[in-house]
Amino acid sequence: MGWMSNLGYAVVNFFYLLGLAVWVGGMLFVAVNAAPLVFRLAPSRAQAGAIAGAMLRRFDGMILASLSAVWIASALKVRYWEGSGSGWMMARYSLLLVMTALALCSIFAVSPRVRKLREEVGSMEELPQDDPRRRRFESLHKTSVRLMGANLVLGLIVLFLS
Repeated sequence: MGWMSNLGYAVVNFFYLLGLAVWVGGMLFVAVNAAPLVFRLAPSRAQAGAIAGAMLRRFDGMILASLSAVWIASALKVRYWEGSGSGWMMARYSLLLVMTALALCSIFAVSPRVRKLREEVGSMEELPQDDPRRRRFESLHKTSVRLMGANLVLGLIVLFLS
């Protein structure tokens, strides 16, 4: 029974860490590598925005899958191996809860508004700087970047605590 319990924990912990790795690693890749390259190499900002938007929509699905893996594995870890745990464990799960809230806010509140504005307007570059739609888009984009940045920092802390 002991080896089975150890094997069970190893499998559950693998899915927990895999979910975190995809979630946090994906954010790091998008922020540091993919988005800057797309905006540097695409023929226009409008095309870069379209590519980045499509990339982020796909990544949202990966985040949701990762969230599921992390929370299912976490529930199993607490139920069968960790119990009520230590303060570090509570800090880790509290940060995961905040990360989840930030990700869900981005996926279901901010991103749909950005997509709707893009569909209505097309290229933001063609709008005057003082156009309310352009200012709204820039505000939503800034919010999206901040949510991902906060999520990334929290994710690195959670990985450290894991």
